[in-house]
Amino acid sequence: MPTRSAGTLRKLAPVAFVLLLVLGLFVGARLPAASTAEPTSLASRFRFTEMPLALPPGLPMHSVRQVNPAYQQIRSWISSVGAAIAINDLDGGGIPDDVCLVDT
Repeated sequence: MPTRSAGTLRKLAPVAFVLLLVLGLFVGARLPAASTAEPTSLASRFRFTEMPLALPPGLPMHSVRQVNPAYQQIRSWISSVGAAIAINDLDGGGIPDDVCLVDT
């Protein structure tokens, strides 16, 4: 009888090791919890001002682009893909006041 329980323990040891390893990785990888006041205090340091963008002259403004007739049913989604704005400090002035507009 002792050999049978030793064999069972030997079979269960890898399973127990993997379960403990996964549990340890789960506990170590969880995101830290924050109180509701902490994000509010962190966000209060930032101030944003909405400003209009000066678009290049002659640039047509389209809200929905012309697409291939096969894609008419998803034209709004296609029109939104690829458009972006990046605000950077390209001139090295220390202020992110340069805009790069990408409009498909």
